[in-house]
Amino acid sequence: MHIKPCRLSNGFFCLVAGVCLIILAPRAGLAQSFDFRAAFPDLPANSEPSPVASKGFSIQGPGIVVIWTWHTPLLEVDNTYNSGGIFFHGRSPDSPFDRTLCSKFYQDGRETPGDKLVVGKDLLKVWAAELGNKTYTNTWEVHPSVQRELGGAVRWQNRWIVRIQMAVYPPGTNIDHVCAFKPKPPDEPEKPEIIGYPKIKEFKGDYRYSARDDGIVLIRNTDGARAMVPVRTAKNAAARFRHVLANDAGLARQLGEALSGDVPVFDGALYVQVFRGGALIHETGSGVIWISRHKQREAKRSPSIADTSWIVNGHPVPWYFSTGGRVESKNLWTGTWAETSDGVLVTIAVQGIKDVFLVKLAPDGKTFTAYKDGRVYRTGVRQR
Repeated sequence: MHIKPCRLSNGFFCLVAGVCLIILAPRAGLAQSFDFRAAFPDLPANSEPSPVASKGFSIQGPGIVVIWTWHTPLLEVDNTYNSGGIFFHGRSPDSPFDRTLCSKFYQDGRETPGDKLVVGKDLLKVWAAELGNKTYTNTWEVHPSVQRELGGAVRWQNRWIVRIQMAVYPPGTNIDHVCAFKPKPPDEPEKPEIIGYPKIKEFKGDYRYSARDDGIVLIRNTDGARAMVPVRTAKNAAARFRHVLANDAGLARQLGEALSGDVPVFDGALYVQVFRGGALIHETGSGVIWISRHKQREAKRSPSIADTSWIVNGHPVPWYFSTGGRVESKNLWTGTWAETSDGVLVTIAVQGIKDVFLVKLAPDGKTFTAYKDGRVYRTGVRQR
């Protein structure tokens, strides 16, 4: 790994993947926190649900308990409803705590009324309650998500990640503070580092850097804010970095092809592009470009939708995606498909009406989810 600075002339439901109990350092003798995570496989419709995930807890009052719950993403399908959920000891809305102080929903980092939640987006719920001077012992339960169609059929939705964090604050803590949005999304389990640095010394800001096979992670040391830039399909080198590569043929060979776009991080304080053999990071405040080199990531091919057929929403007539961009459901409709940076854009015509939506393949290429107007529109299971 070689680092070289240069300057610009003119950045639910439940196969439990991991459940852990984390006891943090005491806050005024009261703080006890835990982090409860559950992740769920991408299973076909009508498959059996995974078992309930549960985790017991015991906390001591008096004080204020704050609970952050992430659903990633909030899912629903067409004319169905979702009756899965996160409960205390299998009961909702009953709470083992004394008095609710606030309950707020957030999407895209902004507070959202409960009746205005957008399906297909990550959801954060912040909930706070008052604790008396006693010990509270209970159990979190994450229940399978049951999808009931209007016709009575039952399906299981198994594509969610759930994370629950709970902490106790001393009595008298400012409610506006504890009920405020905490921009810390659910993390996947840490991947082994290729290389890491506790501080990028050349930068004006104080940042930590690590590279992994699936991307790079940047952490702002001043407040712990975290950002990940994942590897994607090959891209062109960003304009801000082209002169660096043009002036150093050896660096260009080492970095290889770009695997991300020109990604702003921390509100544009940094601009990042990930390459197969490293990364280039531009700090806008100092004008410095920081170069990270490491062993090249293995080439990983994204699954293709060409020459595949799919059972969609359980309908008996499959969808066929042909090489050359044609898609059809025989004797029902025809259309076209095209790969984009966000997924597969599908345009179909049914009785003269055009329908456009985005299909995203699962990493293993065995299932897909189609989105329309930001909502889950269809789900498909690969037939061949």
